[in-house]
Amino acid sequence: MDKKESLFSKPWKSKKAPKRILVIRYQALGDVFITFPFISDLRSRYPNTVFELLVRDAYADLPSKMKMFSEIHTVIRSESKWQRIKSFFKVRLKLLFKRYDIVIDLQRNHYSRFIRQSFFPKAYTEFERYAPELASERTKIAIEKLELGVSKMDFTFAKEFPKDPTMIDLLIENGWNENNKLILLNPAGAFITRNWSLDNYVALVEKWSENNPNTQFVILGIERLRKKAEEIKKRVGDKIINLVGKTNVSQAYSVVLMCDLTLTEDSGLGHFSWLSHIPTVTMLGSTRSDKSAPYGDHTYFFDSSNLACGNCMLRECIHEEVKCMEQIKVEDVYTKMKELVTY
Repeated sequence: MDKKESLFSKPWKSKKAPKRILVIRYQALGDVFITFPFISDLRSRYPNTVFELLVRDAYADLPSKMKMFSEIHTVIRSESKWQRIKSFFKVRLKLLFKRYDIVIDLQRNHYSRFIRQSFFPKAYTEFERYAPELASERTKIAIEKLELGVSKMDFTFAKEFPKDPTMIDLLIENGWNENNKLILLNPAGAFITRNWSLDNYVALVEKWSENNPNTQFVILGIERLRKKAEEIKKRVGDKIINLVGKTNVSQAYSVVLMCDLTLTEDSGLGHFSWLSHIPTVTMLGSTRSDKSAPYGDHTYFFDSSNLACGNCMLRECIHEEVKCMEQIKVEDVYTKMKELVTY
């Protein structure tokens, strides 16, 4: 059953444009990224307004390169409650005299509410965490409570993101033929209930390569993906470009923007892709599709809502096999990928 919580908001009443807006979203990289197209839209309507972001220090590199944010403020992640409190008090003192007109709290917990209440902004809004709606829709609703107009997704921020030329060199060093198209392969679901089998990935790469020989697949991400990437590359050879552990977040995003298509499990890079308007096929597995599914004519997702146990959000499956991922067939994935791109 979805939880209920008290939410507070105060609309912007002035006829003048706000001078300074603070956006708070610091946990979960994919969720941080969901805010970007909506803030990009707000920035397009208020080009003279200063937008600042409060985010975790580990995620700061990516938004710091985006034109829509004038300044990035950070807090730390720590197992120690006192270290977290110290971090929030420190950033509060730093921001106390900024005089924000609006605070957009897209985190909505005790810490973010503490920050917002410290500033006495003229207008503010909070994110609904538990409603059975897509995170993107809940972000839209939160922003629209400010009564600044209809909120929508604007992908300009992705086009404006500065390309990292060193990533071309890195791709070439790891086997990319510059004449080949790139597809992002992202077997990065955090749990077994969100993982497609390596046999399926291998079969998909082989089938795609047979019909689209001028294509290579790049795998990015953190160290825990290394064994998967190495195994897939071992079985299909130079069709795989293995960049696991070789990029930071902003560099990985620069590579994502070079890709024509993404096949992804439920993870941050998958959000990067579809939220940047890149054709994206997502396999959600146990993830609740009513809260996390991508949408738009440039995306397609396989979910588990057709199963009695679907949308379970469990880390371990109650069945001997992970039914929600096993039901996703290579041929079906290939077909949806072909529908989203034409070479």
